[in-house]
Amino acid sequence: MEKEEKIIEELREKNRHFRHLEKLHGELDQSLQQMGRRRVLTPQEEIQKKEFQKKKLAAKDEMVQMIRQCITTGRTDFEKSAKRVSNLSAGRR
Repeated sequence: MEKEEKIIEELREKNRHFRHLEKLHGELDQSLQQMGRRRVLTPQEEIQKKEFQKKKLAAKDEMVQMIRQCITTGRTDFEKSAKRVSNLSAGRR
């Protein structure tokens, strides 16, 4: 576990895409928490909630993939993976 934490710290320092994914994941999490505090969501807000959940999961999956690649190769300076969610945004209200 300690090795994984070191790799995450190194990715934060060296990999801009990883930092972007981490920030996106956090923004989506905040948006979902705000939605969760509401008693009722409109049908459009329900759709938006599902989209946010999918984007958050995609960002998390890509971060995990990057961490695994670092563990396997021992490198943190690799190119961004083919699968990317960088064009996803949390959406602003």
